[in-house]
This record gives sequence, C-alpha cells and structure tokens, in this order.
Amino acid sequence: MGGASNRAWNIARAMQTSGHEVIVIAAYPYYPHGRVAPAYKGRLFARERFQGLEVVRVWIPSLRTQGYLKRLLLYLAFAFSYSVGQLLLIKRSLDLIYYVSPYALSLISFPAILLGKLMRARVFLDVADLWPEVILEIGTIGTPLANSVAAAMARMVSTLSDLTTPITKSIQQRLLELGLSRRKLEVVELAVDTNYFTPQTPKYVDGRLRGRFLATYSGIIGPKYDFASLIRAAKIIAQKNPRVLVLIRGDGEWLQHVIRSAASLSNVLVLDRIESRERVLDFLNAADVLLCPMRDLKETSTILPSKMLEYFAVAKPVVCSGRGETQVIMEKYRPGIMVQPNDPDILAEAILKLERDKQLCEFLAKNARKLAIECYSLPVLADRIEKLMDSLSTP
Repeated sequence: MGGASNRAWNIARAMQTSGHEVIVIAAYPYYPHGRVAPAYKGRLFARERFQGLEVVRVWIPSLRTQGYLKRLLLYLAFAFSYSVGQLLLIKRSLDLIYYVSPYALSLISFPAILLGKLMRARVFLDVADLWPEVILEIGTIGTPLANSVAAAMARMVSTLSDLTTPITKSIQQRLLELGLSRRKLEVVELAVDTNYFTPQTPKYVDGRLRGRFLATYSGIIGPKYDFASLIRAAKIIAQKNPRVLVLIRGDGEWLQHVIRSAASLSNVLVLDRIESRERVLDFLNAADVLLCPMRDLKETSTILPSKMLEYFAVAKPVVCSGRGETQVIMEKYRPGIMVQPNDPDILAEAILKLERDKQLCEFLAKNARKLAIECYSLPVLADRIEKLMDSLSTP
C-alpha cells in the first residue's frame, strides 16, 4: 500500500477494533503497477467484505502513478467515482466521514464534505503533506499563482469541514501560517498495527540474504528518498566490510535509476517484485538494520514516514537521514541512529557501527518496539479520534 492507503487502513482498523462500524470507500486496487484487475473492469463500483470491513470499491482508470499529471487524473477520477459510491450510503446513519487521500485540502475532497452536510455527519480531513509546497518543491508545478490558488483552496475546504487533522505539528504550524483556523486543526499522528507488525522469525528468507549483515530499505522508491547517498554509502561499506549487504526492496518512479546506479555494486541487491503484506513482514524481520534515507526537503522535514512505524514495530534499529519531525523522534526515543542528509560517509559509518556493536543494536531495537506500542499503536489512534469526536459534540 502507498502512504495514503496505509493511513486509511490503520484508521479503519483502529476504529473497527475499538468497536465502531466502519465502511470504506476505496478505488479498485491498482497501486503501484497501475493496472486494475480484470475482475473489476467495466464496473463503476463493487461491494465487498475485507477482514470484517464493509468496502465499496469504485472505478479508477488504469494509470501508473508517475508524474503529476497522471496523479491528478487519478485523483479527479477518484473524486468522481467516490461521489457516485457515496450514493450507496445515503440510507445509512453516519457519524463521521474521514477523508484520507493525497491533497485532502483541495476540491477533490468536496464531495465528502457535501455528503457530511447532507447526512449531518462530522467530516475530518487527513493532511499528510506540507500543502501546498509538496507539489512545488518536487518540481511538479512552479508558479506563485499555483501556490496562491492552492493556499486559498486549502482555507476554503478546511472552513467547510469540521476538522483538519495534520499528521505532525510541523504541518499544523504551516497550515496556521496559511490562515487556517486553529480551532479546526488537531494533530492525529500516524499509526501501525503492532499486533501484526511484530518481531518474529521470518517464514521466508531469500537465499541471497543468508549469512550477511542486512541493511534494508523497504518501500516506495521515489523522489522523497535519497538513494544517491545510500548507493554511495554502499560503495564505502564495500571497501570496509563485505559482509554488509544493502537491500533496496520496493517499486516507484526512481526504480530504474536506482537499478542502474547499483548495477556495478556486488553488495547492493535491488528487489523490485511487488510482495504481499506477509512477505514484506518477512523482509523487515530478516533485516539487521532498517534504513530510511530522506532527501533534505522542506516536506520531508515535516513528516515521519509511515514505513518508520513499521520499522519500529518489528523491533529493528533504524538508520535514518533527515531533519525536523523525524529527527526529534529519533533523538528523543533513540530507536536508532539519526544522521544528517546528503552525507554518504556518515550514513555508511552508522551502518558499520551497528554491524560492530550487537549490544547497541539490541538496545535500539528495544526502544523502537516500545515507541511503536506506546505512541503509534491502533488503540492510541482510536482513542485520539474518539476524543476529538467527543470534543466536537460538546456544546
């Protein structure tokens, strides 16, 4: 799952396990390969049960999420489709509509807000990106007019909803600077299912990983992450300790570039196969160290990537490069080693240090698991949402 899907899944599971009835409206599965399964083709919507959840699946075109224009087309198509899918819920009693999707502070979330008004239900808007800078900083749109229009749209949509829920305090602060009402802004942090993501012996291990000290990156291979520094760090590591293997596992826009960059390195293995959730858990547990090298962007300084919570939950020491929110968490709770971005030498040394020091690995791993349970588990998330609902219901 991508980041937005992961957040939506955890919110749904948190509320379900807390005793609430949950209905999910979601696009047909298409990510990340961009192909809708044949079973859904030619259908505007489908109703399913998935792990106890009622799911309304809606049409989405077969497009790979590469490039801003394709993403925009997908989001617009989803806005149209879920508008139709919502008609199936008109006769239901709804208390809360939680819109969890990229660019929630845009007109794409307006159909959800309209349904909330019609059903007299609360509407929460999840915000996981530093809006609207994210679409400018990564190079997709580059005009002041676009920035101004996006900011005005964010203020309007937030005013129409009951609550905007940024995932970090940094994003909350930026939304205040854009003019959003403090009364309608509450941080709802990310979560991870700590009953599923647990430290355990992997059921499957790729034979190429056996006997190696494994430093693994798992997730989207995209522009937010600093694979250039990671590959340069791997070159340094190869000269000092050939037992260390750097595994890059995932898919995304930069996959082919990463494959080409690592082609000459015997201590870097790139696995681009789309894996099941169960197999991903195996790869996380097979690792000795988990990696999250982030580029030095304004956006990345305001987030804690959802993959980090899964890293913490499986009790592995984490080596992360970046600044801001992630740096604060890493330095406060010590689930791993934080290094400055764009510095392959320091990144390499952090990985080598953990290979040499087993006691340090165990200490950091214990901190990581404790952090996941106490701060980011599903019960913590459900309790936060319930308290926000109660506060809005109080005169």
